[in-house]
Amino acid sequence: MEFFGQINEEKITSVINFSASKNFNEKFGLTFFSLISEAGWAEANFGPTFSPTPNSCFSISAGIETGGNKFRMATSAFIAFKPGMHFLLVAEKGQGDDNYWYHTQAMKSWKKISAGIMARRFNGVGPRMEIKMTKDFTLWGAPLYDFEDGKIKGVVSLAINFK
Repeated sequence: MEFFGQINEEKITSVINFSASKNFNEKFGLTFFSLISEAGWAEANFGPTFSPTPNSCFSISAGIETGGNKFRMATSAFIAFKPGMHFLLVAEKGQGDDNYWYHTQAMKSWKKISAGIMARRFNGVGPRMEIKMTKDFTLWGAPLYDFEDGKIKGVVSLAINFK
């Protein structure tokens, strides 16, 4: 579960993400993701995952949203290149030319700290820092520049692991 605030010049918008996964074996599993935003946006999707190697995972999912025709598709790719280095890409699409979203990041992790770069639609592009406070709590933040909006924005988040 993740609680985060999207920050721009005018306000802070709170968002709650919930995700869960179940692996059936080393290669196949299922994933579930849902989001609800103070701004009125919500979505939920579900689908299979495939891990061709222990250092990679790919997914495709379908679900519903509060906008458009209510149908939404999502895909993701996670690849760990070396111990402590990874790349993540998540892309979503609903009905309509402008109804898409993406999040991508490349990160380097050490024992308690991670650093990298991220790009997220509606938030922007910039550096990302994470601090692993405990085994189950991670605090991260990213000062970002949104090229679509031409504004400085950011994200601050607390991620909680319930495993």
